[in-house]
Amino acid sequence: MSTDQTTNTFSKHPVHRSMRARSAVIIGLTGLVFAVGLTLFVEIDQRAQLTRTISDNSRREAQFLGHSISMSLKERVLQIRQVAAMPEVSSGLGDPGKMRLALEQVRNYHNELTWLGIVNRKGQVEVATGAWLEGQTITSRPWFTEGLKGVWVGQPRPAGELADKVPRDPDGSPPLFMDLAVPIIDYEGRTIGVVTAMLDWSTVREQHRAMTSQQGEMGVNSFLISPTGEVTIGEPEQIGKHLDVPGLPAVMANGKAEVIDWPDGKAYLTAAAPIRLMDDPNAPAWTLVRRQEASQALAPVARARDRVLGAALLMSLLFMAVSWLIAGRIANPLRELARTAQRLRAGEQVDFPPDRDEAPTELRTLTNALREMESSRQAQLNQLQSSTTRFRTLIDTIPESLVVAQDGQIQLINRACLAMHQIDQPDRLLGQPVLSLFTAAEQIRMTQQLGQLGHQDHLPTFETELQTAQGTALPVKVNAWAIQTAAGRVQHLLIEDISERQRLQSERERYQQDLEEQIRERTLELQQARDKAESANRAKSAFLANMSHEIRTPMNAIIGMTYLLRERPNPAEDTKRLTLIAEASEHLMRLLNDVLDLSKIESGKMTMETIDFSLAATVSRCMELIRDKAQGKGLKLIVDRRYADDTIAGDPTRLSQALLNLLSNAVKFTSQGSVTLRVMHTQLDAGEPAIRFEVEDTGMGIAPDQLQRIFEPFEQADNSTTRRYGGSGLGLTITRSLVEQMGGRLGATSEPGQGSLFWFTVPAQDRPSVHVATSESPSNNGVRSDADVILKQYHQDSRVLLVEDNQVNRLLAQELLSMVGLRVDAVVNGAEAVAHAAQHQYDIVLMDVHMPEMDGLEATRRIRQNTLYASVPIVAMTASVMADEQDACLTAGMNALIEKPLDARKLYDTLLRLLRR
Repeated sequence: MSTDQTTNTFSKHPVHRSMRARSAVIIGLTGLVFAVGLTLFVEIDQRAQLTRTISDNSRREAQFLGHSISMSLKERVLQIRQVAAMPEVSSGLGDPGKMRLALEQVRNYHNELTWLGIVNRKGQVEVATGAWLEGQTITSRPWFTEGLKGVWVGQPRPAGELADKVPRDPDGSPPLFMDLAVPIIDYEGRTIGVVTAMLDWSTVREQHRAMTSQQGEMGVNSFLISPTGEVTIGEPEQIGKHLDVPGLPAVMANGKAEVIDWPDGKAYLTAAAPIRLMDDPNAPAWTLVRRQEASQALAPVARARDRVLGAALLMSLLFMAVSWLIAGRIANPLRELARTAQRLRAGEQVDFPPDRDEAPTELRTLTNALREMESSRQAQLNQLQSSTTRFRTLIDTIPESLVVAQDGQIQLINRACLAMHQIDQPDRLLGQPVLSLFTAAEQIRMTQQLGQLGHQDHLPTFETELQTAQGTALPVKVNAWAIQTAAGRVQHLLIEDISERQRLQSERERYQQDLEEQIRERTLELQQARDKAESANRAKSAFLANMSHEIRTPMNAIIGMTYLLRERPNPAEDTKRLTLIAEASEHLMRLLNDVLDLSKIESGKMTMETIDFSLAATVSRCMELIRDKAQGKGLKLIVDRRYADDTIAGDPTRLSQALLNLLSNAVKFTSQGSVTLRVMHTQLDAGEPAIRFEVEDTGMGIAPDQLQRIFEPFEQADNSTTRRYGGSGLGLTITRSLVEQMGGRLGATSEPGQGSLFWFTVPAQDRPSVHVATSESPSNNGVRSDADVILKQYHQDSRVLLVEDNQVNRLLAQELLSMVGLRVDAVVNGAEAVAHAAQHQYDIVLMDVHMPEMDGLEATRRIRQNTLYASVPIVAMTASVMADEQDACLTAGMNALIEKPLDARKLYDTLLRLLRR
């Protein structure tokens, strides 16, 4: 049958005509549905892309604005920190005029800083630009309370107390300011105040206006909302108010742009993004809100939708007409061939029908072609599967990441690439732009590199940053080349992870820098140690020379007067000579006590007691001890008492020692005028109550460069001071250590020719439940003056065992004991003492500690083993005043200690106290 006959036959058959109509209608309706669906898809996709773009733009604008403002605030905070770190500011002793000038210079350099001020810890403005608010107390301001804790950045607020001193904004509205505060840290690490500044918020508005000037032409408005919800940048009528817009909180929460209704009755496409004005992750977040009228924002989407829908409808109608013409001729043969082709596509085994002569040539040719295509396709498929398997195995064994791309789109990746991007499914990368593999900062550079592969076969190896699926940047090295194929140029990227290599290199460089820094620090420490050692040696040499003079001078008096007493006795002069010998001996004793006190302090063995004592009695006793020297020089002594509670808890002995050192120095270095002692209540830095002592004189004064040296061991103002006034140079060192151990501080101010003021503070401790020490208390070294009389009257003929190996000390002790009527048996070591104690009953034992054969500690322990001596007092006689030796004596069983050289009054007082028990 011919082709024309076949066509006529099909046209006469009603089934074929119905199929032809149905095919045309179905194809037309399918095209129409496809057109509508495509239009909706395009509209939805375009709208989604637009909202994503607006959201991304909002985030980028927020990041850029936040970064710009953060950098500006960092610079201002750094400038304020530099002011807080200035020595005159951090010391708290700077000249107000100079500090005000420094603040004015900062304000002139940064015009946006309207006002700067320095506030002390009590909240009082000490110095400020323009002298504004100086002297006022502002402890309730947040920037003061938070500034004491660390760097603080506030939120925009009105000018407040400075409203009448700053101009209004150009639009006539009241200005807004942002507070900045930095703590002032002194050299001891304590916070002593705050440096604060007021930043003109209009500068931030201008910065934002400059960034968004082009957006205004497109109908885009931006609002900057503070963490508390007020509008700080935006429409003038909205400044300082909360945005009451339904749906805006949801946009701010999920970060996606949405069309919402605003109070003005219009619908806006609205987006929001957070902003952090400071790098601190704990800092409160601001919010940037962008809006654009929905009709204007979505206009391009509507136009694209209308164009696509019109074109789709026109194509559907045209396709219906063409399908109507050809459907009748090829319906049945093509349907059969279509079924065959579908089975082939499904991979089924197909048996092609035998050739028929009556079949049209085109159909037979098409059938044969399908048969040959099936055979060839099967062979190619087998070969392709084998080749693909080998190629896939090969590229998956490469340790580096391999990316194959064409026309900028990823076509192939290996397993190493998936691992490097931290993803499991290759479908997430296949078909994506090659640039999406790299960070946003590197995409421009990668565009240039990949563009060179359009005309170059290979590029030099270069380094860049890859972006993983988690958004982290990964440093890599890229080897890129291109191959020309029939389908175009195929780009290949071999990517190697170099993060570990860079980390090792960075660690090696950091280690080298640390090592160099340690070498520099160690060298500096060695230099400082050498200088300190040399300075200490010089100071000690001067101290030894001074001590030699201080010791030889009284020794000269003792030796000389002793010689005169022995060779030229003169009853009229002997009393005076003995007085001079006693004074010289007391001077030597004071020198020894000072050296021993310094040794205790340096070894950390100086101990403090805590008892209740009368502050008035202590002060009066100290004044009485220096009164004779002061009157001898014609000086006036003044006591200024400014305290309410007379009884305090502490160590009265050490307090008296510190106070006497300062008073004695004041009398020594004052030739005329007066010496004033002030005692008053005060507070330590932590707010703890304390007592402050001030000793002020009208003497020679001290130069500023020498004022700090006088508190160091072996130091005085200069050598001429030693030559003129004498002294060991240890008094102020001991005084400072005593004050610090009592929990206080010592300081001084002085001006040459105008006198000096030395002061110290000690805590006013809570009083424990013990006795109050008075002038007669043992804590104040009180000694009964009539002890010798009472011993003669009530304890005459009491037996005393004296154990002393030194002949001179033994004779001296025997004489002193015999003078009050005591019967004395003297032995020279501990062994003899144990033997005598076993043979005789004594009322009291005086035991030297350091003796040959058996020392006093062992002898005491053995005597205590005798039940007859369980309660007999044993008194240690020792030249050592160290606490550990005194503890050893008490532990061995001794009842008390008497220091050598012996003081007769203390000896009698101790004997009387123990014999009475």
